[in-house]
Amino acid sequence: MATVGDVEVANLSGQNITKVPGTINGENVTLKHLTDCTVYLLDYSSEVEVTNCTSCQIFIGPIDGPAIFDACTACNITVACQQFQAKNCRDVDFGLYCSTQPTLKDSTEIRVACWMGAYPGLTTHFATANLDPTRNQWNKMNDLSSEMGLLTNFELVDQPEYWEVPLEGAGPPDNPVPNAEGLTYGAGLESGIPTTTTMPATMPASGAATEADESLFSMAPTDNGHADLANGGMGDMGGFGQQGGLMDGGAAPAAVPGMNPKVAAMQKEMRERLARQEESEQKTKSDLNSKAKTYLSSFYEKRKTSTAKKHETNRREESNPIVQGPQGTTGWEKTVNMIDFGFNRPNGADLARYKSILFTAKAKNMPIGNKPGASVISPLA
Repeated sequence: MATVGDVEVANLSGQNITKVPGTINGENVTLKHLTDCTVYLLDYSSEVEVTNCTSCQIFIGPIDGPAIFDACTACNITVACQQFQAKNCRDVDFGLYCSTQPTLKDSTEIRVACWMGAYPGLTTHFATANLDPTRNQWNKMNDLSSEMGLLTNFELVDQPEYWEVPLEGAGPPDNPVPNAEGLTYGAGLESGIPTTTTMPATMPASGAATEADESLFSMAPTDNGHADLANGGMGDMGGFGQQGGLMDGGAAPAAVPGMNPKVAAMQKEMRERLARQEESEQKTKSDLNSKAKTYLSSFYEKRKTSTAKKHETNRREESNPIVQGPQGTTGWEKTVNMIDFGFNRPNGADLARYKSILFTAKAKNMPIGNKPGASVISPLA
């Protein structure tokens, strides 16, 4: 079994790996070559790469950077990140929070739902990772393969189940992200969404996972496509189905009276911070627009002045045309006048004989015509 807090987890099968709060603290995480494993990353990180994982259940807390999934098959993954990219994946369920437009490439049978994860301290981790819970773009998937003329390879799931992960001694699970219908976690059953799950036991808040912990964390996919705890029933949501209604034989969980005050305070502080940031950005944008308008006004004025001067010069030159034609009284004089006898051919050819013939013709004022002896007036005359 892998120890808790590993930054890289690789080449494992049938194992349970848990990283509780305080064991990652913004570091990068790599998961690769895992089969039938259950992984909980209950902390914030800078970047997460998941490569060649098969039949795994993976819960990934807030990431202040990219989450990259490559060659994953038959997995159930919940992830919150700044940027999301999945490539070469098949038959994967994603519960997604992404603050930017997520990207899909060369993947098939992908199902995407709104983030529905919860664990104690999650709201604080969202703030630490600079993720705004109200700006989730999970449903704006950009399928690059579809742009190349192929069919869309994903579908959106409107209402998945909550995936709650309790921690012993750490308080109740929390989640600041509204669901697909805009309802906030923990608002009570009147929202139509279950807010708690019945758990036979809870995870330890810190320390290494033990042999007994393995049975608690053991999860397997069920018929509804989600994961169940081997000892209890996280997957069936304590009798609730995907739409939040009671199923046959299920017992309704106890209603929560209201949102956790700490969660409400955190959300209020984040809204105020975002409002200040938006005000600052608007001022910066206004200043840039003002500078741009001043520059464009100066540019067009200079261009207008330059064009006017050019037009004036052209009109002045057109009013005083200089027409210079061939000089001379006869055709030969005009012809010889147009020849530059000072020109030296680049290849050094001797033009002396040609010049002599022209001067002789000029001296004798020989007629210019197409036939020998024709007396035709030169067109230059």
